[in-house]
Amino acid sequence: MVIAIIGILIALLLPAVQAAREAARRMQCTNNLKQIGLAVHNFADARKGIPPCCPSPNKPSIFLVLFPYLEQTMLFEMANEAANSPSLPPPMLGTYHCSWAWYHFLAEDVKRGFAVNTYFCPSRRGGGSFLSVSAQEAGRPAYVGAQSGPRGDYAIAVTKQPPSDWGYIYAFGLQYFQYQISSQPGVVRTMLSDMGGPFRPGNVTYNVPFTPSLNVPDSESRLYDRVKSWTVRDTFSWWRDGTSNQILFGEKHVPAHAMERETSAGAIWDGGHLVYYCAASSPLQGLVWGRYIDPNYMAIARGPNDPRVPPDTWWGSTGGPSWGDCGFGSSHPGVCNFLVGDGSIHSFSVSVSPEVLYSLACVSDGKAVSFP
Repeated sequence: MVIAIIGILIALLLPAVQAAREAARRMQCTNNLKQIGLAVHNFADARKGIPPCCPSPNKPSIFLVLFPYLEQTMLFEMANEAANSPSLPPPMLGTYHCSWAWYHFLAEDVKRGFAVNTYFCPSRRGGGSFLSVSAQEAGRPAYVGAQSGPRGDYAIAVTKQPPSDWGYIYAFGLQYFQYQISSQPGVVRTMLSDMGGPFRPGNVTYNVPFTPSLNVPDSESRLYDRVKSWTVRDTFSWWRDGTSNQILFGEKHVPAHAMERETSAGAIWDGGHLVYYCAASSPLQGLVWGRYIDPNYMAIARGPNDPRVPPDTWWGSTGGPSWGDCGFGSSHPGVCNFLVGDGSIHSFSVSVSPEVLYSLACVSDGKAVSFP
């Protein structure tokens, strides 16, 4: 009898203990986003402008750019040193471009060191997680190796003004970016000013004469090794709807079937985020470091096993979701955390209206909406 009573009491207490643990993990997740928000503002104070999503194609993503402002200056300098290591093959030396051009050649323990805890949600996984596959491995698409690197659980908000049905995005460093319309063949180009999200590429100076061509899909991305310098493009004035009405980062959806896996689906959903890999040969640009938001999509996944994402699929694959479906999502029951431009954190319901989410992601739609 006594044992039965003890068993009942344990059964009653267990859900409460689990709920308390999840509350603590969720609090740590919000603290991580707060640290990222503080890094964005510290970058703005130091560089007189907001950080770019990437300086230019095939260069460090915003996650690596923010390292010095997350007390990770040593790792930032290690990345610079690794990119210029004499041990790299000559075509890769000093390019500081795709992940496998320098990250892949690091020792395994050094690779793990780049996986900083600030970029991990404790409800989803522990720290030290990274994708280590090589683009040279037989049977691996090139982008799998190029997206090797530390995994992470946050992504920047990406959108367009006005909105449209996107397949995928290329974000180039000078005058324009381009996007794929799923209902039309080929690549459709539009001006950089139409990027509606909070972060755009930087201003780049090349050491060779260059005029971007709208007729050559990756004309600028081919010059990753000719970048002389870069500067910030935007100040806080770019967020014309106001910092308190602008979402910057959110928890990105990683389906259960892609978690911690070194497969094509694992690389796309849960790959490394240090470098913004860009090549016209891959239809999967920007999915690691950014997630698209559009009023035509649900945007937030219902959970790690959202039925809209079949196993081993990704955007553009057979049976895979559309660009904006399930872009964001968490392992917190029923909610997903987002960082706002003023540094505050808001937990949105997974059923939030896509129109509301778009208005909060777009810098200039002019709509004042209440946080859900």
